[in-house]
Amino acid sequence: MSEASVLCANADCNIAIDGKCIEGLARETCPNFGRTPTADDDDGETLSTTIEPDSQPLEPSAVLEADSATRLLRERAGRRVGVIATFDAGKTSLIAAMYDVFQRGPVGGIGFAGSSTLHSFEVACHDSRSASRRPEASIFRTPRGDARFYHLDLCHEDRDEILTLLIADRAGEEYLQVGRQISNANPLFEVWRADTLTLLVDGARLIDPTQRHNVRAEIESIVQGLSEAGALSGVQRLAIALTKHDAVLASTRQASAIGDFDRLVASIRANFAPFFAEIETFITTASPKEPGGHRGEGLPELLLFWLKAPIVPEVPLVAPVGTRDFERLKELES
Repeated sequence: MSEASVLCANADCNIAIDGKCIEGLARETCPNFGRTPTADDDDGETLSTTIEPDSQPLEPSAVLEADSATRLLRERAGRRVGVIATFDAGKTSLIAAMYDVFQRGPVGGIGFAGSSTLHSFEVACHDSRSASRRPEASIFRTPRGDARFYHLDLCHEDRDEILTLLIADRAGEEYLQVGRQISNANPLFEVWRADTLTLLVDGARLIDPTQRHNVRAEIESIVQGLSEAGALSGVQRLAIALTKHDAVLASTRQASAIGDFDRLVASIRANFAPFFAEIETFITTASPKEPGGHRGEGLPELLLFWLKAPIVPEVPLVAPVGTRDFERLKELES
């Protein structure tokens, strides 16, 4: 079906833009899909797309391609974050929740100052909010292809300086390929250029006896592949975040899962510490599905870690040695 023929009688539905029904229904079962938005079913008033004289239409706000993200970094100081995760580890949920926590005000003394990807943040957050009317929190999956960036402008409450934060989003399947063939690390430009890398460990898989051993093997193979490919500069910081902590707390295998996480962290520290300037761990809950789960757990601490100043390697000065006598002349002191 062509994009032009994607219609919905609900004027608030964006299925023609993002392919998602606002009611959370399949196209075949939605009573509004395929109908032209001509009238409101509730009061019979004709729908109008006329823009009021005092209103301003908003341009679509999609996630940023690499070129657009680079232009933002030329405008002001910024931080680049790469989020590395396997399939369904909670990467997009974490990115969306990092934006959503600012709905309640400043986070750890950091305030929201703007974004050029607001629409994409809202799309990512929608299915985890009660307004979506879903029976449980959900999130859409990142499509395969080049990494794209979510953008946040942030500021300290006691400073006027605005800092740009760019968070890379790429399908987890592509990171898994690095563990199988190190040449697959070459296109991962968001890893090569990141100030901070964030490695997500899926808590829901750690409590599953059939998958817990695969978690460590997959993550260690990804880090090993990145190191062998030369993608780790030695001045990058590494955050290792346990995701879906609400699922871990609700499980009878909680102690076993935390133990597995601690052993994985210890192994990464032992084998890959020289490739990072700093390694820190975080326990997070981005989009809780279990009773008692706290949305945004661990995210303020992770955000402050992301915003640390980049580490600039010291380069020793080399005194030039001239090949001619005039090149060796020194300026006389006045």
